[in-house]
Amino acid sequence: MKSTILVLGALFAAVTPAAAQLHIIKSFAKGGAKMELAVFKGPKGKAGILGMVGAKRNSYGLNIAAFDGFTELVNKVVKTESVQWRFVGAITEIDTRSPSHLVVYAGPTVQFIVIDPSIGVNSFELDWSDLDAFKAASAEVRKDIAAP
Repeated sequence: MKSTILVLGALFAAVTPAAAQLHIIKSFAKGGAKMELAVFKGPKGKAGILGMVGAKRNSYGLNIAAFDGFTELVNKVVKTESVQWRFVGAITEIDTRSPSHLVVYAGPTVQFIVIDPSIGVNSFELDWSDLDAFKAASAEVRKDIAAP
């Protein structure tokens, strides 16, 4: 959690630590890397966070307006299940100074890649057996950020 909070500092630089809250919904770990789905709450509102920690720390932020595109991307993963690597899709952050790009591939695993021009590239390979838990956590994040 501490590492994800550090990643969020770049995204929400105007928020003081005392005013910010981060709630980790689900964490996935594999081979020394970690990916977390979380809800960030600050004075300017709420956002969903897909955070990655590996060689670098990186995250992708989702406000409620952008969440449907993320959900569509995750649903498309299920339809693209393959033993060969296939491009599933990509989405770009909105309303940020350094917009990250989330790229997803399906193959032997589901590969999530976050590209942030100010940080670099980070990726995480989610096992197919974890996809249902990922989808459930995504739905929980969406529900939380949609609530008043």
